[in-house]
Amino acid sequence: MLRRRQQGVNPIKTFHWGQKGARDNFATQIRSLVEAGYRSIGERPVLIGECGVPMDMNGRAAFKSDDWTWQRRMMDAMITGLERANVGFTCVLARVHPPK
Repeated sequence: MLRRRQQGVNPIKTFHWGQKGARDNFATQIRSLVEAGYRSIGERPVLIGECGVPMDMNGRAAFKSDDWTWQRRMMDAMITGLERANVGFTCVLARVHPPK
């Protein structure tokens, strides 16, 4: 669920920039999902299962260079967002073998 832009708010302020922005964006979106669940079924424990990030982003560059910087940043942003939203989660870290 994406946050709706409020009338009269500068659109530039609704964008998220850089690593901090990615963390803030994940936290805002996850929190919105949790709050929608609370409104729908009441305040029940929330568990988000098997979250992860795509390993083949940026044209599969990491498979060739062995530089996983972007994947680490996205994983950090996602886990930070989950923690800030104060929800339970499971995260499966698996070694991915690219197809030959």
